[in-house]
Amino acid sequence: MDDIVHENAKLRRELQLCIEERDRLRALQPFKRGLEGERYIADLIGGEVTITNARHDIVTKSGHHLEVKLGGLRVAVKGKKTKQWAWRHVFGEDGKKIYDQLILLGLVDERHRKSTDGPYVIFDIPYSDAIALLPNPRYLAISTDADRSFSKVSAVLFEKYLTTETEMRRTYGAVQPRDVAS
Repeated sequence: MDDIVHENAKLRRELQLCIEERDRLRALQPFKRGLEGERYIADLIGGEVTITNARHDIVTKSGHHLEVKLGGLRVAVKGKKTKQWAWRHVFGEDGKKIYDQLILLGLVDERHRKSTDGPYVIFDIPYSDAIALLPNPRYLAISTDADRSFSKVSAVLFEKYLTTETEMRRTYGAVQPRDVAS
């Protein structure tokens, strides 16, 4: 009987350590996703990633300061086909981020693949427009379902700020890679 009690106590301690590790990894997930988006854009345009907690994420060769947010693609309503991208804290957790352009990245919804030439859908929004346009600076969600009537914000973002990798390179001065003949 003592062996069972001892084994049970040991398993409870191990379970508690696993729960603590899971919670630690979950807390790191948004940070990791943010770094992934920043690295993608920096590599795409030849920019430099800034230090953690800077007022912007990337400085471009042309001197622009970019804030990059990578949002997931999720099902908006369980059982429905509508999906949406969602981003948090587009002006920083403290609301004090300062930058020239807000770059929103979303995983491609295969139903709308034509809107991009890369692995992400890209929205390139001037800071002043982001301030004026976004109703909630702590959270932004955009429906990917064009058949559904978009909110005013979603419609404007698609119409005015949707861009491509090629346009990002052109806008922010990255050197175009040369084709090398074999």
